[in-house]
Amino acid sequence: MALGLIVDGLKNFGNNLTSLVATSGVGFTLRSLADVGEVRTLDNSTYAILRGATPLADNDFATKGYVDDGPPTGVVRPLAINVGTTTGSSVTVVQAGRALTQLSVNITTAYSVGATIAVSCGGVVLAAAGAINAQVLGVSVLEILRPATANGPLTVTVAGAPGVGACTAYVEYSTPLQ
Repeated sequence: MALGLIVDGLKNFGNNLTSLVATSGVGFTLRSLADVGEVRTLDNSTYAILRGATPLADNDFATKGYVDDGPPTGVVRPLAINVGTTTGSSVTVVQAGRALTQLSVNITTAYSVGATIAVSCGGVVLAAAGAINAQVLGVSVLEILRPATANGPLTVTVAGAPGVGACTAYVEYSTPLQ
């Protein structure tokens, strides 16, 4: 009986109907209101949790596990961090084995004379100290294609105790093509 309600509810979901799916007082409601679909508890007090399989097609919903595992093979993801006069690291960690493809550093406020910046990500030094001139405003772009050797954040190391200076570092990474 419950399966019939589910099928009928899904058939009518797009017709602004509220369908009830319940067995022994436990269940959820499927609602379509103003072109927005909802899955709610029977008493309509909260959203209901749905579980599903790992998505396969472009229009499948993504499960939490699928999203937590990171992008599918070959998808490029950007990661950025703003840094001032002290070393900073991203909250996001790039997993070992991901392909690091490009580094861009935008010096937005020139650093004090003698200051250097170095950039690393996932256990790989992307720009050693002095490779990017921290005293010159502008963007430096380094094309790279190296795998991350360890799980790790994007880190900009500032040395030389500058009184002023700021930059934004961007790294692009993806999973290697299989």
